Amino acid sequence: MEAHQILKHTSILEKAADILFRIVDNEAIIVHIDTNEVLVLNEVGARVVEIMEKPTSVGDLLAQLIEEFDVEMEVLEADIFKHLEELLTEKVLVYHSRS
Repeated sequence: MEAHQILKHTSILEKAADILFRIVDNEAIIVHIDTNEVLVLNEVGARVVEIMEKPTSVGDLLAQLIEEFDVEMEVLEADIFKHLEELLTEKVLVYHSRS
């Protein structure tokens, strides 16, 4: 599936198979295996990738994050949807294919 799909609460995403990541000082260091491209994500981005190591719906992700961070749901939802779109574009996350 492509990143241009409409992202919804029911969308199931997961960490791409061709990336490695490690948490260092609450940030995620991400390396694309094929390109050696390196990305650095903040604490929230690091937690998103950590949760998405297994296929997770956007709704379940939001439910977990609202418990962990002191933020209003409307703010979290807007920020996370934008962040997820960026992670899909960067191919850090992919849509889970149900097989």
